[in-house]
Order: sequence, then structure tokens, then C-alpha cells
Amino acid sequence: FLASAGALGLAIQPAVGRIPRSVLQLVVGLLLTTFGTFWAVDAAFGRFWYRFIVGDDWVIAAAVALSLVADYALLRAGYRVWWLVPVAVIAVMTFSLWRARDKPA
Repeated sequence: FLASAGALGLAIQPAVGRIPRSVLQLVVGLLLTTFGTFWAVDAAFGRFWYRFIVGDDWVIAAAVALSLVADYALLRAGYRVWWLVPVAVIAVMTFSLWRARDKPA
């Protein structure tokens, strides 16, 4: 990969040499700003979804994920357990509220 990048650089050197320095600086600055903005927004997007899904109690997210996996496995085995996920969510939410009741504010 490094050799091909070096060969490409040598091949386009005469063409890039004719571009004014200020234009190259502008293009590189725009590229860096664009990539920086993209990664900042991407990180904020990821933080939002993590906080939305996991929230304050990771136990709820883990239990819901496990119930979805169990539902899928039982469905593939031929069982119709559409009620498993709602029951699991109600049970886990009840347990989470019961646990939060005992914690000091």
C-alpha cells in the first residue's frame, strides 16, 4: 500500500506543482474541517443512542437484549412466544423500579 501511495504521489507531482499554494491550503483546510465535523457529529450521535438505549440502568438494556435473543431462538425452534419480550420488559422495569426505590436520592 505504501509503495502504491508513493508511486501515485510521484505520478501526480507535476500536476499538483502547478496548483497555487493558497488553493492547496484552502482545499486541505476544508477537508480537515469537514472530516473533523463529521467525526464530532458521529461521536455525538453515538453518545445519544447509547444514553437512549442504556440510560441510567444498564440492567434493563441487557435484559431486553437477552429476551430478544431468547425470543429469536425459540421462534427458530418453532415456538410462538410473541409474548416473551413484553413480559420480560414489564418484569425488568418492575424490578428496576423496586431497586431504585431502595436507593437514597
